[in-house]
Amino acid sequence: MSERERAQQISQLLYEKPYDYEGKYTANLHNEPYQEYYAILIENSGVCRDFAITACGLAKAMGLKSTTFGNIDHMNYFIEVDGIIYLGSNNLFNLITAYENNTIRMSLR
Repeated sequence: MSERERAQQISQLLYEKPYDYEGKYTANLHNEPYQEYYAILIENSGVCRDFAITACGLAKAMGLKSTTFGNIDHMNYFIEVDGIIYLGSNNLFNLITAYENNTIRMSLR
């Protein structure tokens, strides 16, 4: 499977998961290890942090470099595919427009 195909699988999986608007304003923020993955993959919804952490975990498991950037209010994720960085936010991972940023590139792992 090519890097692009792997990234498309991540994009498709995340796209099917809705944003948890109620969780955004409650104590439902996941700060314990692996709760982000559980929210997205098992509970089928989450907030931006959950999407970002899960996307990067999936990318790493599939051999792709990735990183997150943001704070407690909002977190984006970036995944490198065939040497090009793409931006993801919540359940939308954009595989169309490249996002070139040296700070992001240096933090890919």
